[in-house]
Order: sequence, then C-alpha cells, then structure tokens
Amino acid sequence: MSTKQAYRTHYSMYWLCILLALLTVPANALEIPAKPPSHVVDLAEVIDLAYEQKLNAFLTELGHKTTANIVVLTVHTTAGESIEQFSLHIANDLWKLGDAKENNGLLVLIAVKDRRYRIEVGVGLEKTLPDEFCHTVGEQYFVPNFRAGNFGKGIYEGTLALANEVAKHYDVEGGDTASNDRLVLDAKVNGESVRLGFDTGAEVTILFRQTVKRLRLNVTEPPANTKAGPGKLLAGRTEECRFELGNFTTKARFRVFDLPQYIDPGMDGVLAWADFRDNIVGIAADINMLSPLTALPENMDQWTKWNIRQDSRYLEVILPLASGKEGTILIDTGSPFGVQLSPERWKQWRDKYRDQSVSIQAEYTPGIGLKVYEEAWADSLSIVTPG
Repeated sequence: MSTKQAYRTHYSMYWLCILLALLTVPANALEIPAKPPSHVVDLAEVIDLAYEQKLNAFLTELGHKTTANIVVLTVHTTAGESIEQFSLHIANDLWKLGDAKENNGLLVLIAVKDRRYRIEVGVGLEKTLPDEFCHTVGEQYFVPNFRAGNFGKGIYEGTLALANEVAKHYDVEGGDTASNDRLVLDAKVNGESVRLGFDTGAEVTILFRQTVKRLRLNVTEPPANTKAGPGKLLAGRTEECRFELGNFTTKARFRVFDLPQYIDPGMDGVLAWADFRDNIVGIAADINMLSPLTALPENMDQWTKWNIRQDSRYLEVILPLASGKEGTILIDTGSPFGVQLSPERWKQWRDKYRDQSVSIQAEYTPGIGLKVYEEAWADSLSIVTPG
C-alpha cells in the first residue's frame, strides 16, 4: 500500500477536532479482526443496515469480477495512534488488502470520535485514484454527510464513487443507485438466496418462473379450464417453502408468474405489502434498499407520522381533507412512474396548466397488459393537510 495524502489540515479544520487526553493504545489492541469478515466492517456501528448491505453486496461483486479488494472500516478511535500509521498497519500488515502482485487494495477508514477519516490506496490503483480525486470524494460525500451525522449515507456514496473508478479501470460494470427504481431486499427460499422487489401495490407475493426452476420447486398449476377475471391473471402456486428475511423466518407458498420474454425484471420475484405489513421495515429510498428491523428507530420524535388503512392489501395512507372528509394516497413502490392522478384529478391539473407539455408513457402490468397514458412533469410536489 502507498500512503495517500490524508489532507490532515483540511480534515482537522472541518471536524474542529480537539483531541484531549486520548489513551495511547496500539491498533492491534482495539479488537480489529484478524481478517475482514466482509467488505464493510462497521465496528463503530454508524452505518445503517440498508447502506451496509447494498455497499457490501456491490464490493463483493466487484471483488469477484476483479482482483481489487476494497474494505470500509469504522472505529470509534485510533486511541492516540496517528490515522496514517493506523490505516497503513491495517491495510498492509494485518489485512494485506489487494492482490500481492498488483497491490490493488483500498481501505476507507473512519475514526468517528477522532473526527478523522483516511483513504488508503494501493500502488496499483494510484493512477486510477489520484490524490485530487480522493480529495474531491472527501469534499463531496464525506464532509457534508459526516457534518450532518449521516455517516451511512456519506460512507456509501463516497465509497461507491471510489469503487466505480476501480470498476472503470477493470472495464466492469459499476454501481449506480439511480439505475433501478425498485426497492429490493435480499432473502432466502429453502436456504437459497433470492432478490425480491418490495411492491406495496402488489396483491400477492410471487416468484418468477425462471426463479422457481432455479430453486427446483414443485408447482401446482391452475386447472386448464380456469378463466381469469378482468384485471386478474392465472398463476400457479409453489410447494411450501422456508422463507427467511433478516431475522424473520416463516413457511410460505408463492404464486408463480410467467414474465413476457422481452422483460428483464432484474430480480427473482415480488414481495407484496399484505404479506409483510405486520413487520417493521426501514426504507432507504435514496439507494432503493429495504431492511427488516427488530425494533423502531430511537430518533422518531421529529418524524412525520401518517395513518395507514388497516383493511387494505395495499399500502394506503389516510389524509384529512379541508372538507372534513378523508382522502387516500396509494403508495406503490412497484411503479417507477411518479405520481398518478385519478382521471378527474388529471383533468383538473391539465385545465390549470394548459401550457405544460405532455408526452406518452407506457408500462406493463400483470393482468392488464400494456397500458399507455399521458405524462407531464411538475416542478414540485406538496402534500398539505389542514391544521
């Protein structure tokens, strides 16, 4: 590993760092694991689970496609040891990151209580990640997010920016948080990994046919003479399976759906709101990740709270209207097409904004097929409730 500029003056000015009476403890006394158990080692516990899972998944995939080894490490403190020596010791001596011949390891180190961070780059990646670029990553992602207390977001975005440059160097696909509008989660069916889209507008949980074949599941098909009603579709049902999602485990049967050949879903199936609404979930919409939680977050006092319609199979939020009546907003995480208005509301909006240009959009919906409709862009969206 080579020593990258830590930009210590700049970082210290930002962190307003006052180091008082820090104990001098060697790095190996801070219970750093002998080998990194994953690509994200969050010993300071400052990275939200959704960010950690998605970043670790991407860095793992990048490691499989290349010989580069990128690891994120958070600690509370380096205990008096300089962050430069601490990071070099971890990257070079303890973890020996990267290929021995190519020297292409990368360590992103954050010492939270010390208010310091460092990007340690192997010699083999110096041209790919020069000092100027690393400095820009710190300025753009780490500094503003750390200042706001958003460690998970800052670490995710900054490390992803670094990793994408490494991906370009090896001519492989990088990570793009905007490439998929779906909320995705990692689960297991009979011990096999699956990626499911969390769809609060779906009526039932399904697995796609190709996934069912991969998992070698038995399927009971609907009778040949059965006809689907309007807006419905016929679907088979799998045998009973063991379904695992985080700490949640249950027995489940899945509907089986055949996608048209021209559609690549990028996932193995869909988890419906009705089958998961009794659990606590955390949604990181900016990276399209959902994670099951075992308890409510502690910092909920200032959150906006909405009443949810309990008798619906979909995620519907109840809003009080100025007329004294209740309005309903259906939140459909399976749709990438923004806000959809009822025909009456759409006509009202078009009458008010006659000069707004309109285009044609289309989407495929199971049970309905290809649907074509008008689409317009708005500069802002506000949800205003009386009082």
